[in-house]
Parts: sequence; structure tokens; C-alpha cells
Amino acid sequence: MKELTADELADLADRFTKLSTQLFEFRVTHSLTAEDEHLLRVECEQKLDALANVLRGQAIALVVTDASLKSGALLAALASAGKTLEKLDKVRDVIGLVTNVIALGGAVLSGNAKAILKALKAFRQEDDDGAEDAEDTAAT
Repeated sequence: MKELTADELADLADRFTKLSTQLFEFRVTHSLTAEDEHLLRVECEQKLDALANVLRGQAIALVVTDASLKSGALLAALASAGKTLEKLDKVRDVIGLVTNVIALGGAVLSGNAKAILKALKAFRQEDDDGAEDAEDTAAT
């Protein structure tokens, strides 16, 4: 079992904050309907901010029961999310990505290894789908 340190939790919080900032930049650089802007701000950006605040603000102990799951997998997923977000143009795709990131954050907060693994798997599936979409676009 591996317990995340305060530094690792702070790093996760920083990455959630960075994704929230990227989402803000997406909102201000794209022409969005008022409804889409509201959805991105309230349903995605504010939830990412709340997750970052919880991770940063509480001294929680996260115990991961699966020895193969290290903090690096979580950090890599968030880094990948940031790179993917930079490439997306459709609100629907941004919301799907952020929904998976929020699910991952909730799983981390729960400390439930199965939930974390499930969230990582869903996130990886989203990432794979994005790669396939990019290949399809390049082929046309």
C-alpha cells in the first residue's frame, strides 16, 4: 500500500487548478453560447476548482490498496488531460474530458482503489478515442 504524501496531494491539486485555468482559457477564446459557457464554468471549471481546494485544504490520507497504482499514474492522467484539452474545439468533447477528470478526482478523494482504477480506465478510453479521432481527421 502506498500513501500519498502532502506534497503529492498538493501536486494533484495544482494540476486540477491548471486544468481549470485551461478550461477558463478555452471559454474566453472560443465563441460559445451562453448555455455552453455556463455549463463549462459551473459544471466543469468550478468542480475542478472545488476538487483542487479539497485536495489542497485538507490533510487527507489516501491509501491505495493496489500496489501497481502509484501517484505517477494519476499525475500522468492529469498531464495527458491538459494536453488533450489544448487540442479540443468542441464543447461536448471538453465536457466529456472534464467529466472523466472530475470522476478521477472524486475517486482519489474517496480513497477507493477500485474507483480510482475504474476512473483511470475510463480516462484512458477517452484518451484513446481522442487519438483515434485525430487519426481519422488526419486521414481525410
